Amino acid sequence: MDGISPESLLQSLNVDSNRDAIFKSGEGAGQSGSFFFFSYDKKFLVKTVHHSEMLMMLKMSKSYLDHLKETKGRSLLGRIYGLFTLRTKNFVPVDFVIMQNTSMLY
Repeated sequence: MDGISPESLLQSLNVDSNRDAIFKSGEGAGQSGSFFFFSYDKKFLVKTVHHSEMLMMLKMSKSYLDHLKETKGRSLLGRIYGLFTLRTKNFVPVDFVIMQNTSMLY
């Protein structure tokens, strides 16, 4: 979608390049307790979401994609490029979304 390849997404979200932004992300956590950071190249926003938000977004995903197809990508809705859950042995699972940085569009 939007001409973004998996390779370019991985490059933008490279852990080494984003280390400082990741560690600073908790400093601006809002009332919801979620935190976010922009990729080092400012193309993407990574934001944690509550599990209930994740489920709602997954439920709406077909309608969202249908809308983008119907509008031939000219929708004013922000682009969501992925919904993920990070699981490790040492921490509780963390749900997060990768989105387009809409502030870079204008």
